[in-house]
Amino acid sequence: MFDIYNDAYQFRLRELTYGATYPIEVSMDEGVEEEIIDRLTSKYESQNGQAPWRLANDDELKECFRLMIASTKSKHILRQLRQG
Repeated sequence: MFDIYNDAYQFRLRELTYGATYPIEVSMDEGVEEEIIDRLTSKYESQNGQAPWRLANDDELKECFRLMIASTKSKHILRQLRQG
């Protein structure tokens, strides 16, 4: 899990399910997923175009995480957390 929080906010950006090797499965905040769904469906495997998203290697994991962090919702939450 990747939680971001302070006294006022708690935000779970992603949750990973993995074993010793790839593929791994990633679920994420619904708002973030809705915002980046087009980029997710064109790059990653899933059932019915929904989470969990299956990532096959380190490069896919890095790119998926980059997409999540770059989302408007993630930026807003991070800005709010910095302001305390």
